[in-house]
Amino acid sequence: MLLWDADGWEPDWGQDPHDGLRYAAPSLRQWLWTWADGGNVWDEALAQPE
Repeated sequence: MLLWDADGWEPDWGQDPHDGLRYAAPSLRQWLWTWADGGNVWDEALAQPE
């Protein structure tokens, strides 16, 4: 499971689309398991870095 930000990379700075990747869950299975179990799948993805 990937969370990608289309505005998160700048091609004029030599970056590529991979630089827009903001979050990657360890696996789709784990992400779906958390979701199906009623967990908040976006907690980790949207957490502010410390």
